[in-house]
Amino acid sequence: MIDEAYLRDGSSNNEVRLKYDYLSHEQWLCLFKDSSLRLVEEISSSEDYDFDHENKVIAARADELIAKYPEKRAVFEGYIQSQLNECADLKNTVIGATWMLQRLLRSILMSINRMLF
Repeated sequence: MIDEAYLRDGSSNNEVRLKYDYLSHEQWLCLFKDSSLRLVEEISSSEDYDFDHENKVIAARADELIAKYPEKRAVFEGYIQSQLNECADLKNTVIGATWMLQRLLRSILMSINRMLF
């Protein structure tokens, strides 16, 4: 299983707020094929996910931790910002996906053959 994200059609990595290079959906599928993996099932993230609520919960917990560990303020504020960036990306430029993959029998047989010979 892989839990990742891919660029929305028409989006580019230049638009991504979280500094990460995402592949397109087509690039992921080619990578699976080239790796002798069969896509068994794909679940894409829901368009109606409540990122605002999630961000409020994260910020509230970070504020509690900042009060308890004021010397770590920069770490917690950095985490909040990275979460805000990730949520903005998921709203606008990327689609979250979970892929269930299966290694193809041919690939397994080739691996066994290499081990034996």
